[in-house]
Amino acid sequence: MSNRGVYRYFSFFEIRFTFGNNGIDHFHLVSEGDYRAAVAGDGQGFVKSAPLSIILVSELSRLGDAKNSQTQLMGAVDVGIVSQNIALFCAGAGLATVPRASMNRDLLKSALKLKDSQLLLINQPVGYFK
Repeated sequence: MSNRGVYRYFSFFEIRFTFGNNGIDHFHLVSEGDYRAAVAGDGQGFVKSAPLSIILVSELSRLGDAKNSQTQLMGAVDVGIVSQNIALFCAGAGLATVPRASMNRDLLKSALKLKDSQLLLINQPVGYFK
């Protein structure tokens, strides 16, 4: 796997039940290139040096009408739960992370090839304490 690009994570269950494949968890390259500046957005340059940035997206069509404010709220709640799990893992593994909302949303939406029903909410750089 190249160290530059945007990858989508597919879990074992997603592979098995969506694709009918008994494969293992894996990553799929979505866009090649260096998008660290887009994830950093305006300010917080430390994000550019993080070994990993996780971008959390809510697929609103799985929750209802993507344009409905209640659906968007539930998507944000779900992403918050995932973000908290990432933070808990990092704390247990001795890694540093912080949930962030600032980013270049337009560039990342294009790089991730997101649909209108996919809401780009937060990102979490993961790295080592200094």
